[in-house]
Amino acid sequence: MDIFIITLICLAAFHFIYQDVVLPSIHMSLRNKFFRLRDDLRMLKISGDTAAEEDAYPIIQEGINNFINSLPSLTITFHAELRALRHRDPELRARVKRRVAVLKNIRSEKLKEIFDESNSVLRDAFLANVGG
Repeated sequence: MDIFIITLICLAAFHFIYQDVVLPSIHMSLRNKFFRLRDDLRMLKISGDTAAEEDAYPIIQEGINNFINSLPSLTITFHAELRALRHRDPELRARVKRRVAVLKNIRSEKLKEIFDESNSVLRDAFLANVGG
């Protein structure tokens, strides 16, 4: 019984340290990566690159903005709720299908790199949020 209680205390201490000390630093780092990606994306528009004219440009920008604002909420539970909502709502399902089709047909290599990197940062956010 003593081992069980000590184990629970150690797990609680780990959880506290991870959630309140480590995770905020990870979130700041990921948020900074999203800001850099958003800056790179906006530089395409400022420089007059044709990538900014693609239909995928506003979708990627909106996605990055949403990720920046909801970074701590990106969890498995959140993902499951979104999946369930998508399956229940045919309008949302059609909107997602249109967006996925646009994102699959990105012509600009620069835009595709930004999109792929934002997905990598998003994956890291999910992994970080599951860790504690």
